[in-house]
Amino acid sequence: MNMGRFHAAVTALIAEFDSIGTIGHLQSVEAALQASISQPSEETAIEFKKKYKNILDVLAESGSNFEAPTRRMIYAEIRAIDNIGLVLSNRIKESFSSNNVTPSSALAELIKIREGVVEFYSNISVLEGQLNDLDIEYDELEAGEFEIGISIPKDMFSSGIDELGKELKLINELSRTFSEVAGEDTTSTTLKTISSSEWQIFLDSMPATALLLATAVERIVALYKNHLEIRKLKAEMENKELPDKIIEEMKKFVSSQVKKELKSISNDLVDEYYVNNDDGRKHEMKTAMSISLKYLASRIDNGSTIEVRGKKGEQPKEPKKPSKPDGIEDSDELRINYEKSLEDYNKLMEEYGANLVKFEEISGIVDAVDRTNESISLLEREDSPLLMLELSDEEENADGEEKSGIKLKGSKKKEPKGSKNN
Repeated sequence: MNMGRFHAAVTALIAEFDSIGTIGHLQSVEAALQASISQPSEETAIEFKKKYKNILDVLAESGSNFEAPTRRMIYAEIRAIDNIGLVLSNRIKESFSSNNVTPSSALAELIKIREGVVEFYSNISVLEGQLNDLDIEYDELEAGEFEIGISIPKDMFSSGIDELGKELKLINELSRTFSEVAGEDTTSTTLKTISSSEWQIFLDSMPATALLLATAVERIVALYKNHLEIRKLKAEMENKELPDKIIEEMKKFVSSQVKKELKSISNDLVDEYYVNNDDGRKHEMKTAMSISLKYLASRIDNGSTIEVRGKKGEQPKEPKKPSKPDGIEDSDELRINYEKSLEDYNKLMEEYGANLVKFEEISGIVDAVDRTNESISLLEREDSPLLMLELSDEEENADGEEKSGIKLKGSKKKEPKGSKNN
């Protein structure tokens, strides 16, 4: 686990607890249920239903439900999942839906849930204070930044440097292909961080490249879902103990169909996103995109997660127009100062307009990539590969020696913000 990303995940959890008031909502629904038990009436029953609905609504909209897959992995490792978002919501619902449940038994379960959440919040608050005190790196996106993350199960290949180097070369070629199609810099791919709990590789990305990759991943996920019926066919063939030759022919057919669909997706993506006017190069990029999509589909099919993240900035504030001063008609000094303030205001308005366009563009891309993370987080994958794709030797050994390779970028330190430890 990368410590910088772990630190950022802990901070994000605390921010969510504080912003939505998880513990306060739990206390409110608990108190309302207690009141409806000790003083049963229509009024107390209505108040309980209101508080119960409030906490379920708040948890359903929690940002942690829609976090990128690698951050959700961190949450799972530190046992946060039971105390946040939809999982916590389901635990609350279950306390009222179990067989033979009574108001008193439901209250006892609610108290147990609330105590567990309070304990977890206390632990991570102390932990964040210790991370800050030790000046542990803090790896989070700045406003307007984007990154691409690829998480690869270690059992996909050995832990050797050669295997990892080959994978990095494939990722580098993928990044360069998407960057060129999107019309952005292709000189090098910047590796932000790498973690080895399972191979987690994070790359800097420009906005248009991030949007293109997110669109590609979304279409591959849709392709995967559309081929789930293959699971039934494959299971039936195996259960009937058909000859291996027939099963192999079926696999070849599936692989061939998937490749055709990936080629169609790659052609569509290049047609939609390619910004240059070089038709020859455009044709070459369709071939390169097809190889990249095959790599992405193969990795997703084998349990990898691909995520694209971005962070919105604050919406720029519109400058305030200067007021016309009284007595300006009788004072040259007032008139000159007012005209100067109007000139300054007009310049600020030009800057504001440009910044607003940029803000809206970045915000739109962030929303789009967030939807992709949600779709891949909810993807239910098979225990064994479904799409039956294999990279050829030529594709596995992408030659990028004539191009710039991956360069390292230093991690950031978190700005002191003052830890919340109470």
